[in-house]
Amino acid sequence: MSRTAGARASRPFPRRFAAPAALVLAAGALVFFLATPLGAQKKDEGKGKAAGPQWPMAAKDYANTRYSDLADITTENVRNLQVAWTFDTRVHRGQEAAPIVVNDTMYVVTPYPNILYAFDLTKPGTVKWKYEPKPAQAAKGVACCDVINRGAVYADGKVFITNLDAHVCAVDANSGQQLWRVKVGEINKGETVTMSPLVVKGKVLVGNSGGEFGVRGWLKALDANSGKELWTATAPGRTRTSSSARSSSRSTTPTRARTSGSRRGRRGSGRSAAAPSGAGCPTTRS
Repeated sequence: MSRTAGARASRPFPRRFAAPAALVLAAGALVFFLATPLGAQKKDEGKGKAAGPQWPMAAKDYANTRYSDLADITTENVRNLQVAWTFDTRVHRGQEAAPIVVNDTMYVVTPYPNILYAFDLTKPGTVKWKYEPKPAQAAKGVACCDVINRGAVYADGKVFITNLDAHVCAVDANSGQQLWRVKVGEINKGETVTMSPLVVKGKVLVGNSGGEFGVRGWLKALDANSGKELWTATAPGRTRTSSSARSSSRSTTPTRARTSGSRRGRRGSGRSAAAPSGAGCPTTRS
């Protein structure tokens, strides 16, 4: 973890988004825009407070709405958006991580090497801290579709991210100090992890990538405080562990019933008589 400042600012940024703001995430660069305010933020009916100022996960909420009910930017003032500040992550690969915002801090994770930045939104483009997990370089050769990452998630004072080399990290949201980093997969088997974690009731849920290489899918639950693996649920189907196994196992599709005798019997009745090996979703607990 280290502190750095490399952003370019063009004007002061009001505290708590006092002016309408929009963020554009380009390849390796953040561009923050400000618009001329038309009034106060939309109030949450019945609660008397600003609606939707937080964006703690990639999709904003558990319903995956990806929708903000803030009303400051409208069709009337969108033309007035101006660049407030920019920041170059210097990682010019596929940038698929949606920034998250909690209170006055915005968190952004880059593609490999999965650097996590925390920006102080009360000071134009100021980096509060950055966290560098330094995942294994060999993971780049395993990823099928660029070395992307799909974002961080905030919960209970912690920021959680995944690493391309199949690790999950927990970082203190205020200081950027690593709390734990846990290995959940094997890149030597073709497993990588690029997803944005999901935190539910003290559990960090993560799953693997690598289906293009015959890797069996799984979902793991980690304890949010310690990183301890609580359980693993695996996808149905056979586990392929070698090239010989891949060549001999052409399909895991159920076979049709066959009987000796009549032609009709040899063709089968159209019903499945045998299920694929490993059918179901077995769960193992640690």
